[in-house]
Amino acid sequence: MGAGDGFDDGSTQSGTCDDCYHEDSEGPRRDGAQEEKCDLSAFSSLHDALTLILVTSPIRSHPSTEMLENTLRSYVVGGKLAACEKVIVSDGCYACEPGQRERQKHGRVPRDWLKPYAAYRNRLDELVEKASSSHDDEEAHLFARCRHVRAPRHIGFGGCTSLALSYVATPYVMVIQHDRTCLRPFDALRIVSAMRASQDKVRYVGLPTKASLSRCAPEHVQHRCGIRLVEDDVDPQVSEMCAREDIRLWPLLFWYDSTHICSLSHYREFVFAQGRVPGGGFPEDTLGQVMHSEICAAAKVGSWHAVHARYGTYLFLDGGGPMVGHLRGRRYVDEAEVARQGWRKNPQPPCGLDSKQAAEVCDEPPLSMMCCDVL
Repeated sequence: MGAGDGFDDGSTQSGTCDDCYHEDSEGPRRDGAQEEKCDLSAFSSLHDALTLILVTSPIRSHPSTEMLENTLRSYVVGGKLAACEKVIVSDGCYACEPGQRERQKHGRVPRDWLKPYAAYRNRLDELVEKASSSHDDEEAHLFARCRHVRAPRHIGFGGCTSLALSYVATPYVMVIQHDRTCLRPFDALRIVSAMRASQDKVRYVGLPTKASLSRCAPEHVQHRCGIRLVEDDVDPQVSEMCAREDIRLWPLLFWYDSTHICSLSHYREFVFAQGRVPGGGFPEDTLGQVMHSEICAAAKVGSWHAVHARYGTYLFLDGGGPMVGHLRGRRYVDEAEVARQGWRKNPQPPCGLDSKQAAEVCDEPPLSMMCCDVL
């Protein structure tokens, strides 16, 4: 299968996300064409402020779109985001050569995954096209105001996110991985309004996961960074804004790729600038590690607040525990296959799903999911 089918030719990727920024073979890009919409004083509703970016890549359950639909539905329902524009970017991939091990994170997949993934991408095109011409059913509601962009080759999570930004005209984006579901409702408009009111002090707000909540615990901050984090460490302007907007945001001293809302300008001018995310990799693995090192070094001389201010990362806290779960896409099995095998899934459903539609969202998968890896 050649590059014309949207798959990687297997060549080694290099460079930074800046190289991926304008790279797409599907029609016009927005770039700065609608930049006037990014005037924060202009938006009056959530769809004027926020665009959803969802990145997807090959998994064993394709061509089924069940996992992506469950994930997207959980945010559309949980955050009331149906009216927001959505950009789905499907990454490219290439087949393992004989004797090579698959490395999904690097786009190298078993050869027999290529046709199912091609069918999956075609199915996404069909869902988007159907939604553009019909608004009568739940599926159309889910994919309303959506576009599907095919990466022309494997460019990684960072590269796909960067590519999606060229289709964004709103001042904020919500970045979602295809297997990271929303577990309960949240007020997306309140978060975006708070970010706007912070006057660029708050540039990134993560929805809480088990990992990010743990990382923010005072004892973990003390152990990892040598910082005794207390309420007084919150920037006074941010603290005042939080009180005014009735929201709690806590300094997050690490960049997580899991679901977050970020300012478009921060992604364009900071995250994907100056080679901070080389080779289109995961920002968490590159930018996040550099951020951690810089904060730890600055903590030793009492200047970590200034370092953290450059990143502007905060965690949304509402007292309800983890808000984002993990379907573990590499192990995901769709409902039809579960029924055929006689397996049972964990009954905890993502937001917007009933118990029958529930997929595994806990950190430890049930036995059926664990076995799936070796089937």
